[in-house]
Amino acid sequence: MGAVQSSARNVVLASKTYRDLKDQLKALVKRLDSEPGLPSADPTRAYWKQDPPFPDLVHLKMMPPSNQTEIAIIGSGITAAAIAWSYLDECRRSGNWRQIVVFECRDLAGGATSRNGGHLKIVPHQQFDELRRSHGGTRAAAIIRFQLSHIKMLMELCNENNWDMAECREVETVDYFLTDEERDNAFAKVDAIQRYIPELRYTKFDAEEVQEKFPVTSHVKGALSYNAGAIHPYRFVSCVWNQLCREYKHVLYIRTNAPVISVRTLRRRSYAYEILVDELGNRTWECNHIVHATNAFATQLVPGLRGRMTGVLGTVSMMRPSKLYGASDPMNSWHICYGHASDYAVQRLTDGVQGDVILGGGFPRSEGQDATTLGVWDESRLDTLLSACLRGILHTVFRDP
Repeated sequence: MGAVQSSARNVVLASKTYRDLKDQLKALVKRLDSEPGLPSADPTRAYWKQDPPFPDLVHLKMMPPSNQTEIAIIGSGITAAAIAWSYLDECRRSGNWRQIVVFECRDLAGGATSRNGGHLKIVPHQQFDELRRSHGGTRAAAIIRFQLSHIKMLMELCNENNWDMAECREVETVDYFLTDEERDNAFAKVDAIQRYIPELRYTKFDAEEVQEKFPVTSHVKGALSYNAGAIHPYRFVSCVWNQLCREYKHVLYIRTNAPVISVRTLRRRSYAYEILVDELGNRTWECNHIVHATNAFATQLVPGLRGRMTGVLGTVSMMRPSKLYGASDPMNSWHICYGHASDYAVQRLTDGVQGDVILGGGFPRSEGQDATTLGVWDESRLDTLLSACLRGILHTVFRDP
């Protein structure tokens, strides 16, 4: 009789799980096609924005000569800074100057740029495996080489401009695997990519070797180490904007706390577009080119992208170092790989003391196992289960030295 009752309970639980998954899928599809709205006016506190290096830039409100400009950039994060840097450098080279006005909804670089993990990292073997299926081995290798070149270029840029505060550096990154199957699959992908990119150096560690080399628990069944990078994203972008504002103050104007409400095409006018900005009463601007450097919020002003681009409720946290990380090094970073996901951590550069540990990931451990984190633009929210996973993962994987 007990077995029959137990089976009945299992059927009921399975049925409930199915209904819950179905409801989550319906809600997800609805969110993916929805209007994101403007970024939250009260987002969670961004760790990287503590002690801004250039306080005068945080709420910058530069006034151009008129409400007409050649280029309008919406957003002020790393994408916007890169576009402005490249465009203005070309203007200087050609001697053909064009004005740029940057509109930022909140304070400078207040979006994803100040809310990421500070990693300069791709997983080359994993991405190569995916790219090879659609592009072939030779083309996939070229794409990987291009992606990896960004680390070197960012380091050179920081060195040339003495941006030490950006903490840009090369690190040895270590991917830890929690099952034999995941380790063996990763090792096979490394063998595949090295046939196309032989200069890419990896070190493999099996279950016994990883215990000897790293202070990890028996949960770890193997590891891969290779080169990657790390950076203080907010300080880096602040350095870029600071230099641009000094060198191009006659053609670059940044307006923070200036959310763009709408964009429309102008007919038979001197300029191609009209931008409506919510600042001290609505104000209109005219321009010939618009750059949407707003990450997934671009779908607010470009409705055709809805369903093709969406927000994700990511989580990045900070932990104060303790004896658990006594063997860690700011020239290292870590990934804990499980299934199709991973958690990551990197330690800050500091002078003579252990730096803060920045960690992120945990998507499959969210309340809806990913489904509730997709199609979410609200930066004032936190997922409790995901945060709990991040707080516990390093203590589970690393042992006391």
